[in-house]
Amino acid sequence: MATHRILVVDDNRDLAENVAEILEDAGFAVDVFEDPFVALEKLVPGAYAVALLDIKMPGMDGIELYKALKKRDPALPAIAMTAYAQDDRIRAAVDEGVIAVMPKPLDVTRLLRKLGSVVEGEKALVIEDDVDLAQNLVEILTERGFSVRAAHSCAEARRLGSSLQDLSVLLVDCRLPDGDGLELVDELCRGTECTAVIFSGFLRALPASAMKGCGNLHFFEKPLDIARLIATLRPAK
Repeated sequence: MATHRILVVDDNRDLAENVAEILEDAGFAVDVFEDPFVALEKLVPGAYAVALLDIKMPGMDGIELYKALKKRDPALPAIAMTAYAQDDRIRAAVDEGVIAVMPKPLDVTRLLRKLGSVVEGEKALVIEDDVDLAQNLVEILTERGFSVRAAHSCAEARRLGSSLQDLSVLLVDCRLPDGDGLELVDELCRGTECTAVIFSGFLRALPASAMKGCGNLHFFEKPLDIARLIATLRPAK
């Protein structure tokens, strides 16, 4: 099995090296950078399975760094780390689409579980302009072993979709700020065996042709029934 490489960026060198040692013991390869500018300069697109980024860093914080990293490597997932429970940048991290924001000191068991989902799980893409709902779905699916990314618009979804290989699950809001979720599903799932879920606050208003769907297309009304959603994505055997 290929060794997955993790990018760790934290200006606290001792903490970063401690995290790296834990990850290496778990079988990952790790590159550690104290300077976010150097990490960005050295980035090779596709080299890393996930980035662990400290939020509070001098010169460029972890959120600014993640924005810059995604311009070069759009499919790179990230986990943000912070030692401050009331960090005012946590919201920015969520808005930017991180998989999770983890407090320091890190819960190693929880971190390794999330990393296991990212590197080994079925790939899922959540497309929802309600950032809080999108993040909630990312966390729920990650905890259940999916490797999840989030987008908040059609344009962002298309950028991610072109970078994600073997997408297994697509969860899409019917009404997005820059396009139609139904059309986006048809575009992203065409020629694949992807399971697609369309959700809407106005399910009855969808055209009958859309409601017919296909074997891998499912419709959910908001607020979402999470138990039914998970059962749809992971049917009992």
